[in-house]
Amino acid sequence: MAEKNAADYLVSGMKYCDEGDYEQGINHISKAININKNDASAYETRGLAYNRMVRAGIYHTTYKFEHAVKDFTMAIRLNPNSTNAYACRGSLYYDDEKYGKAFSDFKMVLKLEPDDDETRQFLVKIKSEMINCFKSGENDRQNLEQAAAHGDADAQYLLGFWYFSGLGGQKDFAKAAEWFGKAAEQGEANAQFYSGLLYSAGQGISEDKVKAFEWFSKAAEQGDARAQFYLGLEYCTGKVVSVDYARAAQWFGKAAEQGDARAQYELGLLYVDGQGVPNDYEKAHELFLKAAAQGNEKARNLLAKAAELQADRNFAKTESEG
Repeated sequence: MAEKNAADYLVSGMKYCDEGDYEQGINHISKAININKNDASAYETRGLAYNRMVRAGIYHTTYKFEHAVKDFTMAIRLNPNSTNAYACRGSLYYDDEKYGKAFSDFKMVLKLEPDDDETRQFLVKIKSEMINCFKSGENDRQNLEQAAAHGDADAQYLLGFWYFSGLGGQKDFAKAAEWFGKAAEQGEANAQFYSGLLYSAGQGISEDKVKAFEWFSKAAEQGDARAQFYLGLEYCTGKVVSVDYARAAQWFGKAAEQGDARAQYELGLLYVDGQGVPNDYEKAHELFLKAAAQGNEKARNLLAKAAELQADRNFAKTESEG
C-alpha cells in the first residue's frame, strides 16, 4: 500500500473535521504539515479546524484559540496574499474583543480586495466598537500605532481619538493633534473635524481659527454633520468669514437633515427671524420640535415659553370676549 503524501493527509483531515472528529482531523492535517512545512494552505486548514472547535466550544477553547491564531499567522507568513487567513484571524480577534488587531487584519483584506464592500462595512463596525465600547487594550493601541506609522489613515484617526478621549487613562491633545493631522491630510473626514476642533480651541496645537475653518470645511464637504453645524455657526458669527445668513442656513440645513439637534435649533431661529431664509414660524416650530425630541434644552425651553405665550393669548382673548 502506497504511503500517504501531504495532500492525502489534508483530504482525510478535512473529511474527519467535516464528520465532527476534530482531534483525528487535526492529527492528519498536522501530518501533512510535517511532510511539507512550507504549505500555507495546510496551516490555514488546520487553523480553520481549530477555529471551528473554538466556535463550537469543544475542549479547551483558549488553547484552541491560540493554536488557530498561530496557524493563521503562519499561513500569512508563507502566503502574504491570503485574504482568507487574514479574515479568519481577524474574526478570532474580533470575537475576543481584540479590536485593534482585528482592525489591522481586515484592513489587509480590504487592501488585497478593494471592492469587498462587506469587509468595508465590517471595518466601520470595528471602529465603532473601539470607540464606543472602550474595550481596546494596550496591545490594541500598539497595534494601531504600527498601522498608523505605515500610513493607514483609519488607524491614524483612531489613534488620535485614543489620545483625544484619554482611552489609555490620560488625554494627550498634542499627540491627538499629530495623528488627526496625518489622517486629515489623507482625507479622513472624522480626523478633519477633530483637527478643526483642536485648532479652534488651541488644544495640543496653537489656536488658529482660520485653519479650524478650513478643516471644518473639508469635513463638511464630505458630509460630516458636526462640521456642517460649525460652519453654520461661523457664518452666523463672522469670526473668520463675513456674516452670511444664507450660507449659515445652507450648512445648518445639511446638518439638520442628518439629525443634528443643534443645527435644527439654530436653523429654526433663522426661520423665526427671517435671516438667510424666508420668515416661517411653522417651519421653525417643526425644527424646534425635532431638536427638543433629541433632548436639546434650548429648543425645549423655547417651545415651553411659546406654549405659555399662546396660553396667555387664549386667556386674554376669552376674557375680552366674555
